[in-house]
Amino acid sequence: MFLNYLSTFWGAVQNQHIYLLEQEIIRKTEDGFKAYPFVVEVVANKYRVDFFDVVKAIVDIDIIINEETKNGNEIAVDISSGNKIISIALFIAAQINKLPVTYCKAGGYAPLKRDKNKRIKEKARPDEIAFSVKGKVDIPLLPLVIKKLPYDILESLSEIKYSSSISDLIRKMGKEDTKSEILSTSRKIEELEKYGYVIVNRAGVKKELRITDEGMMAASLRKSPSINK
Repeated sequence: MFLNYLSTFWGAVQNQHIYLLEQEIIRKTEDGFKAYPFVVEVVANKYRVDFFDVVKAIVDIDIIINEETKNGNEIAVDISSGNKIISIALFIAAQINKLPVTYCKAGGYAPLKRDKNKRIKEKARPDEIAFSVKGKVDIPLLPLVIKKLPYDILESLSEIKYSSSISDLIRKMGKEDTKSEILSTSRKIEELEKYGYVIVNRAGVKKELRITDEGMMAASLRKSPSINK
């Protein structure tokens, strides 16, 4: 009995020492983040990202990455949790910027149980939450390339939706519809048509142009600094 008491007492002393040590070396920032001794500062910058549109989210995140890089900050990306669209966008934006991407491999999931109101409730023991990660996975740099397309044409078509001819489109883009410009734009339109971004209605020499829903989404890639280098 004395040994059990001594063991319990010593455990309590150890726990108290650990708690005091944590209080001494771990401080919290104004934003509520834990700051460990090797962390100089935690800055919680808040960015707005479109989490309903994966293509726009890629562009938004790419812009953020380029801004942070210009400011001399190192960037690492983790896609373990969160909104799926944002995770996909983070992965693609990180890959095209050649940034390290990681995710945590789950060791187990807490069981889910339905209550009488058919709402899902999570019931988990503390040890299931605390020890649910097996380890970290480093995703290698993959040969992903987002092809540089004539996004300027897509952007113009996304604004006007329809053009009665290639010459009409060129003029609305603020260019002169010279013979060489018409030939160059025609080749670019053919490329966009292959991707399903543009519908071309041919009536003899004349070509009527309409942008598709896919083209409307892809038009936002025009603002991506990494894709349009």
